Amino acid sequence: MRDKGNHPGKKWKRRLFPILALGLSFFIAFFAAEIILRFVMKSPLLPLPAGSLRNDPYTGTMLVPNFHGYINVASKITHFNTNSKGLRDVEHDYEKPDGVYRILMIGDSYVQGHGVEYEEMFPTIFERNLKAPKGYEQCEVIKVGVGGWGPVNELNYLIHEGYKYDPDMVIVAFFTGNDFIDAIDPGFFTAYRGIRMERPIMDKMNAFIETKIFLRKNCYMYGVAVEFLKGPKTKERNKYKEDLWLLEYCLLNKSCPPLEPSISSFAEFQKWCKDNNKEFIVLILPHRIQLEPERAKHICRKYGIDFDEVDLDRLSRILSGALSEKSIGVLDITKDLRDFADKEGEVSFINDSHYNEKTHEYIGNILKEKLLKE
Repeated sequence: MRDKGNHPGKKWKRRLFPILALGLSFFIAFFAAEIILRFVMKSPLLPLPAGSLRNDPYTGTMLVPNFHGYINVASKITHFNTNSKGLRDVEHDYEKPDGVYRILMIGDSYVQGHGVEYEEMFPTIFERNLKAPKGYEQCEVIKVGVGGWGPVNELNYLIHEGYKYDPDMVIVAFFTGNDFIDAIDPGFFTAYRGIRMERPIMDKMNAFIETKIFLRKNCYMYGVAVEFLKGPKTKERNKYKEDLWLLEYCLLNKSCPPLEPSISSFAEFQKWCKDNNKEFIVLILPHRIQLEPERAKHICRKYGIDFDEVDLDRLSRILSGALSEKSIGVLDITKDLRDFADKEGEVSFINDSHYNEKTHEYIGNILKEKLLKE
């Protein structure tokens, strides 16, 4: 008589059940973790909130109008909202009210306030502390910051959109960390499915990359898993990568960064402002490697660089000098920020080169003192 307990079909079912139970348990755990991460993180780990970016025929990219969300950077979650014009700012009509002195401040993610709340951004603090110049009753700052922009993108914004605000002064913030390069390739970044993408990646787009984009945008667990799998060794290797690249431009025996594209853009800015009877100023925002000598010394020791051959003011000084030769107004706050760093310590977030809250506050106060006085 056949042993029913040893029937092949039953054996197969007994083996299948633990597999299905394990798979179901994994799915439930993954689903629960995803819900928790969505509640805690508010936003995927992206340079800009998913869905907040769009393509623009003139500037390359712009923020989506009336966007409301969060951004998760620098180990901090901040609100990220835009107005009806696609600016991280309160509403401003194109038509300037009577008695108002209007400043148009344009820049990249540093003006956009990457990693800080709107109220903590230096353009907001600058505006809040301003007293109207003689002959005016009020002063306002139109805050135009988009991550990934450079001088060419910013010039195109002024010509095609910014002029509508009829500003009395135009301030362009130049970040020495990447704007020299961004001026060479203003089309390096593009918007794809609402997120920021690099052109070289777009040129190689395939199903695998599409899947990664979808997961990055929609699955919080994916971004966390990728960061975890990179591991401490990879993070340590990349920790000083950006700083090292920039530090080499500060070496006395190395060539200067490419200046001409930036200077040409600023000359066009100046011409437009002069033709339209506006004031124009370039605000130089230094990279943290220029402000924290101890950090620079550490990198020099790590990579065998002679610190005595390093001139931390070089990046800001050559740009300031080139602008002055063209009679372009410039405000270089490198030394002010270094003095601030000597007292306060780090000027940027620990895991991100963007300025922290205290630095934004300091810059906002410095601008009030140096740009406009009652």
